[in-house]
Amino acid sequence: MAAKNKPTKRVFKGKHPYFIDGETYTVRELSNWTLQYCQKGGVISSTLKGRLEGLDYCEPKHLLSVAEYYEQSKEVKKLRGYCKEAREKVLNQPRLENACEKLSQKWLMVKL
Repeated sequence: MAAKNKPTKRVFKGKHPYFIDGETYTVRELSNWTLQYCQKGGVISSTLKGRLEGLDYCEPKHLLSVAEYYEQSKEVKKLRGYCKEAREKVLNQPRLENACEKLSQKWLMVKL
């Protein structure tokens, strides 16, 4: 089975002072622009490639600096209801749900 070719260029969607909506740009072109002109630090091409993984287009939010992108993702997680306490509660809850499973686990832990 042949490997699927990944697109080397991405279509830009949105309003931006430099990039034109509907034009195609390589990840390196997008990255080089952020490195030259972003005041809070640019985005290296490998980071940008990770942000655009699985997408055929690039939006202005993908060109944000690492700190700005991280803050934006934290805000999105809060809106979705993600919180650290809820995650820890799920991770620490017991996996044995009923008496049968508890009894079985008790006998499985005994040395032979």
